[in-house]
Amino acid sequence: MTEPATPSAESPAHTDPASDSRAHSSPGTGSSPGTGSSPGTGSQADLGRTAVHTWRRGLVVVVAAVAVAGLLATVWRLGGFDEQQRPFHQISPGTPISAGPFELTFTEATAQHVLKTEYRDASWKVTVIGTGRTTGDETIAPQISGTGSMMLARNQTTGEVKSPESQTFDSGESSRGFTPGLAPVRYTVTFEFDDGYRPDASLRFAVADQIYGNRALIKTDDDDEKEWHNGRDGWRMELPLSELPPQKD
Repeated sequence: MTEPATPSAESPAHTDPASDSRAHSSPGTGSSPGTGSSPGTGSQADLGRTAVHTWRRGLVVVVAAVAVAGLLATVWRLGGFDEQQRPFHQISPGTPISAGPFELTFTEATAQHVLKTEYRDASWKVTVIGTGRTTGDETIAPQISGTGSMMLARNQTTGEVKSPESQTFDSGESSRGFTPGLAPVRYTVTFEFDDGYRPDASLRFAVADQIYGNRALIKTDDDDEKEWHNGRDGWRMELPLSELPPQKD
């Protein structure tokens, strides 16, 4: 029996798909058993490599998001964002913030006790009030959910850190983001704390800077997915907090 030829540097093992007859040959016209690859082996290997690559890329994106969010939350739980925490700059309420495609300003916050009913538990609704606009050319909204939230609020008493439950733009009736080309509009983000929350004279609030790029910690040659996401820098502020009458219904 003749041994299969070993590919040389001048003769690559994989040729152009259009000229590779092994994966596309009809039964009876391909290599005989024992002397070559069976039909479909190459394509199955390619599918396997694609699946592994996709799984690895998804994993590193998740790891990157968790790492950034974990860093922010850990700093807060340790009582951070104080003067020694250099990346987050202390600013006064009303100071303009330029974070990626967003221009934001926050001036105050309100706290409202949501009373217990038959269909919900008691809680506190804390709303941060300001203005915002986008400098980009498409409608866009800040990321507020999950580990990639752009904004966080802290319960000064317990140290609990929360990401917003909701956000509103302008009238809040139908808009789902900032519309390009418009002047700043009213913008609010609302947090929900448990019933043990007690309003203080101020609310500690933080906004992460936004950078555009690939979030993956380990990048591959064909991995060109880019998006706005949290950077390492940011701003923190103490917003004056006023208490509203309880919400009964």
